[in-house]
Amino acid sequence: MKESIGNSAVFTIIIIFVGIISTILIGSLSYTKAYKIRTRMINIIEKYKGYDNDNAKLKQEIDEYLKSAGYSVIKPTTNKKNVCPKYPDNNGVKAINTIDNYEYCIYRLNTVKGPYYHVTVFISFDIPVISSYLKFPISGETRIIYEL
Repeated sequence: MKESIGNSAVFTIIIIFVGIISTILIGSLSYTKAYKIRTRMINIIEKYKGYDNDNAKLKQEIDEYLKSAGYSVIKPTTNKKNVCPKYPDNNGVKAINTIDNYEYCIYRLNTVKGPYYHVTVFISFDIPVISSYLKFPISGETRIIYEL
């Protein structure tokens, strides 16, 4: 009888260990995907020398990239609240929240040399009940975009 209790305890520990390792692996893969998406968005913004709401090519290129990369789409809801966290006010911060198709935030920050952009994308997990609570931001900044 002692051995059967010992075996079930060891089996439970092994199952918990495999679950923890699987969770770490899934989190690592999701973080890598979001980091790659953030870096590509920064490169697109630098390519077009800034983010402008009127630039259709820029928005189209970002949307096409997000679609091809498998970035999660916003589920349509009745109350569209602002998903962008408030950025500390700093020399003319302009938040650009593109809530049309995907969740990401772009902030324009003005400096003496010129503007630069702060990009935030979100890691999300598709777990049915708690997916809305599991969103983690990944942020980065462009280089200063010199305006001639």
